[in-house]
Amino acid sequence: MNFLKDVRIRVIGFLGMVAVLGGVAHAPVEAASGSYLYSKAAEAAKAGRRDAAYAYYNSILRLPHSKYHKTALFAKAEYFSLSGDTLSAKSAWQAFLEQYPNDVPESLFAMVNGYHIARKGKNLADVEAMKQRIVQSQQLSLIFRKSKDFHFTSPFFRHYRAVYSIDKIEFMIDDIPFETILY
Repeated sequence: MNFLKDVRIRVIGFLGMVAVLGGVAHAPVEAASGSYLYSKAAEAAKAGRRDAAYAYYNSILRLPHSKYHKTALFAKAEYFSLSGDTLSAKSAWQAFLEQYPNDVPESLFAMVNGYHIARKGKNLADVEAMKQRIVQSQQLSLIFRKSKDFHFTSPFFRHYRAVYSIDKIEFMIDDIPFETILY
């Protein structure tokens, strides 16, 4: 059974690469391989096999029109952040924000990760730029409310939360404080 599974993975990977390298859009093949790769990535992530999940998510990025592209790009950035590869993480978060600048809540959490990297690296110009971008990303009206929450479960099944208040934004990952931005 494992042999057939391995053959299937290789065939799907090969067909996906033919479609990508050949510049020919094979929507059914791409959709099938994208769905398969996504399910394998999610399965690996749930099992805590971060490297395997990353490999599957990264394979999705080779499929130019996959409906899982945004998820895979977020996963790539998150993988580098979790691995401690700050330079690759910074680059991957920037790439995500260039392609999906207004996709809330994902872009909001990509921005706070960029902010976090800049703050840890003591890059004050980037810290201030990301802070402004975060604050301006949501022109919230808190009339009749004290706060507004955003929730997002990442491709690695981490639970992100942002709580906007009158004077601050608090970010948490898995209910652990991550960053607070005062304004």
